[in-house]
Amino acid sequence: MVQRNSSTIEVIGSVEFVDLVDQDVKGVPARVDTGAIFSAIWASDVKFRKGTLSCKLFAPGNAFYTGEVIKTTNFRTSSVKNSFGHSEFRYKIRLSVCIGDHKVRSWFTLADRSGMTYPVLIGRNILRSKFIVDVSQRKTKGNASFGEVLVLASEAQEFDKFFREVEDLSKLRTHYTVRDYKDLIFSIKPGLVKVAETKTNKEVGEFDLVYFKSHKRDYPLAISVAQYLQFRGVKIIDQELLTHLSYDKLSEYMRLALHNIPVPNTFCASTEYIIKHADKIGDEIGWPLVCKEIESDRGRKNYLIHDAKELKQVLKKADKNDIYVVQQYIPNNGFVRTIVFDRDVALALHRSPLKREESRKQHLNKRPYSNNVKMLKLNKLAPQIHDLSVRSSVIMNRQVAGVDLIQDTRSNEWFILEVNSAPQLKSGPFFEERKKAVANFIDSALNR
Repeated sequence: MVQRNSSTIEVIGSVEFVDLVDQDVKGVPARVDTGAIFSAIWASDVKFRKGTLSCKLFAPGNAFYTGEVIKTTNFRTSSVKNSFGHSEFRYKIRLSVCIGDHKVRSWFTLADRSGMTYPVLIGRNILRSKFIVDVSQRKTKGNASFGEVLVLASEAQEFDKFFREVEDLSKLRTHYTVRDYKDLIFSIKPGLVKVAETKTNKEVGEFDLVYFKSHKRDYPLAISVAQYLQFRGVKIIDQELLTHLSYDKLSEYMRLALHNIPVPNTFCASTEYIIKHADKIGDEIGWPLVCKEIESDRGRKNYLIHDAKELKQVLKKADKNDIYVVQQYIPNNGFVRTIVFDRDVALALHRSPLKREESRKQHLNKRPYSNNVKMLKLNKLAPQIHDLSVRSSVIMNRQVAGVDLIQDTRSNEWFILEVNSAPQLKSGPFFEERKKAVANFIDSALNR
């Protein structure tokens, strides 16, 4: 066996496992890129104060995040262009890593890689004179003789026997776990997301590969899991799920929370599971809470729930194929709707609270032909509203978006409620202003 720090040039694949020596973090998946000059690593909470740089590697919710604060006075800076085309500074620090039989200490750029499949990028500054990259190989230095595979299917019992037989034929020591989508639970908090299967309570991110055998009937659940697995660096089949368009609340909250956008704490599972665990779920989220079906809109199937008994009553009347989330209720003085055109807030409206007789609808502040709306001046818009509106639309990859924001009257913190892909434009209050904003947007697009 070749010892670490060997001078031998090793052959590695396009994806490898790396160990962070000083942080005692092992088995981090990394993209090996011969086109990148420098290496990079996902970092959060990056701060510079009195000559000292501090940061945390990865972020809450990621499998490799420890919360350990790294402090150093030995760092570098570089200027790069961000996704908005603006120049910004990036910090670099030296880290010791092990790749295969080599221990290397080198510079890593600190970056937000939350939207990347791999939290670490290995560039030429590490590869030079130490490694030859064979792009046809992946994870050649990891344990390739064993694999934990999760198979997700709409009717899992139909495939269990089949994959037991597949397991027997595998040349690797591969173990298959077959689960139905209704066996999954989702806990979504900004920067702290978990998806688990309920039979063993195992995190789906702990599997080596997840095979989405079928998903047509459970598409919102499948694309939400796929997003989460990409965040965790887990292989999936089929990659098509990562190119989805989000038309439901669950996958939207998932994507936003993975990028640390503040959304209300959200829990999703089968109606049977929520009914069975209503007391525990409600106590963890807090009463009252909001219970809403993930594909319904305009206040339909959207309820303010005050206790476990009421939650069970609502869900027992749910349609067979309904998928509900239960969500933290944010006390508020109405909500703000911004219209975002290509990373620019064009309009901002505020809707004040509405009085409703039905207790389960008291949290809804919008109904047809209501006059509880006023136009906000863009030059006086709170910076948080503008920032969250633009960031959310970019994360959802929407050039045109209607972003709903709500402010907690207790903490003054802003939350995103929705990033609508088809905001109301041809009707509603301030119709002339909407038309003018659309005209300006189209003119700008034509002139680019």
